[in-house]
Amino acid sequence: MDNSYERLFSHFPQYDPPRDLFENVVKRIEDEKNFQKIRRKTLFFAVSTILCAIACVPALIMVRSSANESGFMKFFSLLFSDFQSVVSYWQSFSLTLLETLPVASLIMLSTILLLFLESLRSLANGVKSLFKFKNNTFLRLWT
Repeated sequence: MDNSYERLFSHFPQYDPPRDLFENVVKRIEDEKNFQKIRRKTLFFAVSTILCAIACVPALIMVRSSANESGFMKFFSLLFSDFQSVVSYWQSFSLTLLETLPVASLIMLSTILLLFLESLRSLANGVKSLFKFKNNTFLRLWT
């Protein structure tokens, strides 16, 4: 029975695999690993961008409420309502503005905004890398 199969398949031409087949397979596996890393990083930065954008709303509310509590908004509104007095007493006025400035909440808001911008930049780079990787892989498959 084995002999008949050997005769049957002996009529088909024998093809050797390409010499660089192993290297191509290993390269493709490495490319897939890199693609998975890029996807994970991009997903992480997408989530962090969304979370930072959501965190900006309470931070803005906190800055606004602390500015109202400290009286900063009342003094700041003098710039528009009584500009002549502000110009006359500009040194005292500027010191008063600095004293009533809600520093802690402004630091928190600026930190959240910086994190948002950094994660947005990293997200854009990750999406760009994903598109570049997909285009290169697609072209490599057809060449």
